[in-house]
Amino acid sequence: MTARSTILSKLKSSFETRHAYISAKLGTLVPSQIRALRMKSDMPRQADLARESKMLQSRISVLETPGAANVTLDTLSRIAAAFKVGLIVKFVKFSEMLAWENSFSQDQFDVIKIDKDTEFLSPTLSAQTFQITFAGFPQWESVGATSSGAVFGTKILETHVNQLLPPGAVTEPITQYGQTN
Repeated sequence: MTARSTILSKLKSSFETRHAYISAKLGTLVPSQIRALRMKSDMPRQADLARESKMLQSRISVLETPGAANVTLDTLSRIAAAFKVGLIVKFVKFSEMLAWENSFSQDQFDVIKIDKDTEFLSPTLSAQTFQITFAGFPQWESVGATSSGAVFGTKILETHVNQLLPPGAVTEPITQYGQTN
């Protein structure tokens, strides 16, 4: 048995191995992201980030040290708020986690702050996804389109999307995560 197949076998069969593997990946990648964000921000010192996130400088130091901290969602939310960026925590398949880890570069990691996030500040045709079906146009099948204003719960479908559709097109909201947008 090769070393890789031994590791895969352990990951598939052992909760403890999976937990240790996931913790090790997060314990490296999260501190690296925090440090990269800090170094590229207007808060290059740990003390600056500590003040902005309402934490102690020693806590920031621990958060930036790989494997040194068990980070809570509240702590990550404070860090994201201090940097004026969003945060996504999601469950994924192992191959996606590995691909993300392999492609991550602290030097190239850059997140746009809320005050420069034009897609968030001025939503255009990227806010809400609709399923478009073209009755009588089987060659076009279904495509995705968007309507402006959906970030704020509005559906301005008629004025934006329908202008792009041929006669006979029908729009239906796509259900995502069990909710209709």
